[in-house]
Amino acid sequence: MRNGLAAVMIVTGTTALAETFDVAGIGLGETQSVIRQVTPRLTLVDIHTEYSGFEGRDPGNPLALVTGPCTGAVVIHSGSPTGTGVCHYTDLDSEEVVITWQARSMTANGRMQGTWIVEGGTGKWQEARGGGAFDSGVDGNGVYTNIVSGALTLK
Repeated sequence: MRNGLAAVMIVTGTTALAETFDVAGIGLGETQSVIRQVTPRLTLVDIHTEYSGFEGRDPGNPLALVTGPCTGAVVIHSGSPTGTGVCHYTDLDSEEVVITWQARSMTANGRMQGTWIVEGGTGKWQEARGGGAFDSGVDGNGVYTNIVSGALTLK
């Protein structure tokens, strides 16, 4: 019985508690994307955005303090985008997280919408899971924003 109790204590003692965060907010950065109109119905977009931070509702959101590049490529055929990309962020602890994204649609004013997924990373991000939606583009004043929603779980 004593050995059985020790095994239960070891298993229970090593269980990591996971914490889930609401990541709703706005990503801020500078975009250097290149748009190439091949024909009136076919456009190629080479995406590169350097994020300087995120503003959100939850100040404990770990994504609020990440910075770094997002890159990708999108083909827009007759107003419908197809494409993917990857973001490689670093947080204040110098730990890295990789997030992939996929374009799904475009709004009438040219904002791209899609989904994102956390792939993993280093440190606290190694077993991170989560995802959600995004709505990105430049507003009437030329300011780039990425409106993000979803959830992120860290172990």
